[in-house]
Amino acid sequence: MVVHAAHAAAAGVTFRGTYQGTSSLPAGGAGQMTETIVATGKASALGISRLRSSATGPINPAGCFPMSGRGRLASQGKGALAYRFQLSLCFPGAFGRQRQPPQRGSFTITSGTGDFKGARGTGTYVEAFQNGQNAPPGPVTIRFRGTLLLPSARTKRQE
Repeated sequence: MVVHAAHAAAAGVTFRGTYQGTSSLPAGGAGQMTETIVATGKASALGISRLRSSATGPINPAGCFPMSGRGRLASQGKGALAYRFQLSLCFPGAFGRQRQPPQRGSFTITSGTGDFKGARGTGTYVEAFQNGQNAPPGPVTIRFRGTLLLPSARTKRQE
């Protein structure tokens, strides 16, 4: 058996995606908040796809607090991208505002399946709520802007 290994060079492409869905706040642990999001939308490379994510952070109803979580973008027939993200989540009333600006943070693509096996990437992550206060729970729009690195060659086995 001969094994030919191709160079693991990666090709960077612009990654953009917009998803609309629902944010919920299931019961979290003591002093913690958990936010889950289920949404559908479209992203470059993935096309029409589904988002599922979950994040946790310490509760601070008087202001903003850090949230971090994991998510998955899945496209039927193409594969999926797994990502981690972090952002500061602000409740209404923080800084004397009744409506908060969109919550901004960053994301890192950690792995992929199918067409996206070996994918990596980074960029900005934005949560914008459409419930009059721009805070969870409720209708939400998620936006991704960044770079997606896809392996340009794969290892092949020949017998």
